[in-house]
Amino acid sequence: MLTSKGLDVVDPERLIARQGVLAGSEEHKDLMRKKIRMVQGKGDFAFVDSEKDGFDVGAITARTRSAWDTGSLTIYECQTNAIREELEKCVEKARMHSAQLIWVTGSGEVTNETRKLIGSACGYAVV
Repeated sequence: MLTSKGLDVVDPERLIARQGVLAGSEEHKDLMRKKIRMVQGKGDFAFVDSEKDGFDVGAITARTRSAWDTGSLTIYECQTNAIREELEKCVEKARMHSAQLIWVTGSGEVTNETRKLIGSACGYAVV
């Protein structure tokens, strides 16, 4: 059984709760929940940024030299719709953090719209 502090860093519900109202709709939270579980399922460290202009889910690959080696940072942006301005902000965040960006969607339709607006330079995952 994990302590409360342990649950704060591994429980998807607690991670998402850190964003408060910034976590978005139930559909958006569901995408975040699924992605956190997928990241953790690979043995990687998943975290949620609570900053206003932060990213949805971050992941650091467990196969790095240390847990603080952010050279392996991947940013997952969960999208329930494709709005160019929002997508461009996400691309800029990834550049700012020197991170790989992967779009997480719940449908092929949103993925296709995102790809039309942003291109194929980023990764895509339908969950």
